[in-house]
Amino acid sequence: MYEKKPFSSGNTQSRNHSFHDSNPKAKMVYVNDQIKAPTIMIIDDEKQNLGTFPRKRALEMADEAGLDLVQISYDPEKMQSTVRMTDYGKYMYQK
Repeated sequence: MYEKKPFSSGNTQSRNHSFHDSNPKAKMVYVNDQIKAPTIMIIDDEKQNLGTFPRKRALEMADEAGLDLVQISYDPEKMQSTVRMTDYGKYMYQK
């Protein structure tokens, strides 16, 4: 009699990949307390440079504004992160 076999699309890899396994070019996004640089340059949603601040002050500013700090880049020589002060959910949706 006919024996049913599981469907196979030819791809033998498991579909249970982590985010980074399924997208090798994906970068980790650091947000708020995950940003460890001692100095932070803040860019707002209108792409205006608000200045460079100590980490603690930058986190306070974002909290006061009800927004998140999302790391855009990190300069290891200056030990400085460049961040966007924005709503994290909105930022990820736009990406």
